[in-house]
Amino acid sequence: MLMDVVMPDVAGPDLAERILTLRPHLKVLFMSGCTDSEVVRVKILDRALGFLPKPFTSDSLLERVQKVLARPETRAFGAAGGITLR
Repeated sequence: MLMDVVMPDVAGPDLAERILTLRPHLKVLFMSGCTDSEVVRVKILDRALGFLPKPFTSDSLLERVQKVLARPETRAFGAAGGITLR
């Protein structure tokens, strides 16, 4: 699943959490042009989730998607909520 971090009505990580409850084995790659945003730092980068800064080329998108798909770990929800890696 490729998802923007910042969207009009919901933050990408929050929407991803909802989708992952239905499809827990999906791999997630976030993208954003707001790389210095608190949401990006706390919910994406600090948790070592897949992230692609905008703007990006088709080659960098392909490379990042391949890396995310190759990762063996799965995502789960921690007791306090939020996406964690297992």
